[in-house]
Amino acid sequence: MLPQLKGKGIFVFSDPGGAKPVLSFIKLNDSISGYYAVSDREYDFFEDFGIQVNKYTPGDEEQIIASYQPDFVFTSTSYTSKIELRFIEAAKKRNIPCYTFIDHYTRYKDRFVDGDKLILPDYITVTDNIAVGIAHAENMLPPDHIMASGNYYHAFLKQWVPSVSRESFFAEHGLTPGSLLITYAPDPFSNVGGVPQYGFDETTVWEEINNYLEQLSEKYNITVVIKLHPNQKRDHIMPAVQKSALKNIVVADAMHLNTLLYHSDIIIGMCSSILIEANVLKGGKKIIRCLFNSKVHDSLLALNIGTVAHNNSEFKNYLQSAIHEVSAVNEQ
Repeated sequence: MLPQLKGKGIFVFSDPGGAKPVLSFIKLNDSISGYYAVSDREYDFFEDFGIQVNKYTPGDEEQIIASYQPDFVFTSTSYTSKIELRFIEAAKKRNIPCYTFIDHYTRYKDRFVDGDKLILPDYITVTDNIAVGIAHAENMLPPDHIMASGNYYHAFLKQWVPSVSRESFFAEHGLTPGSLLITYAPDPFSNVGGVPQYGFDETTVWEEINNYLEQLSEKYNITVVIKLHPNQKRDHIMPAVQKSALKNIVVADAMHLNTLLYHSDIIIGMCSSILIEANVLKGGKKIIRCLFNSKVHDSLLALNIGTVAHNNSEFKNYLQSAIHEVSAVNEQ
């Protein structure tokens, strides 16, 4: 468990996978007397929490800490930003204790590297004891400064239901009424080596998905929604998406993520935290994870999320079975 945090805290986050647990921590923790939430990015899900998130300008960390005078700083970690490290570094100059939550199972020490500097918090909290063991092996902090706390966002999500019905959601976004909704939520593998390193990426997987769905759409009424990762380079995947012959396909730029996941029948991805969130939501979703190379490190392996397809043949079998099951239920 995380040490009981009392008093005022500054909460810092950038990537969505870290932002959601940190906002949930604020929402669920009654011992916090005050908070200042700050991010260098904006997301529509901020509204779900009813918490004001302040916009960060580079270099503001010293002034924010001096002005707010927090009892502690609590951060996530981010793939594309160093905002958390800026605040940890500034807080430690003032001997303010720092805590960081990590919701993944890989590259722990790398998350705290900035150039040639290793900027560590005082405590790290992770999702479970498996993650604790991985973090201990990287020798970042004393063992008793690395703790399992669960994922605060999952505790929040378990009780969450959308305010919009499935019918209203479909109507709002121009989706085909009564169709089976499949969401593709890939990781941007092309950003970290892509096909040369892994043998596949988000675009090649989409091409396999699309080719098979084009065949299945002759029998089933299917709508496909593509939910791109915030770090996705659109010019890498969009040309392939635009070539699709599917009649009902939408890129989910304007869709509220949780509502989309809640109303989806089948969700396809790789290792994204979106798949974990879909698994937590009420209703039980069919989740298929495409890892078309056995050498890929499966960061969700310990969580037993969905069915893993290791090749195109397995994917086709799993998708056909999922569509058949969902269609049978919908017809009842």
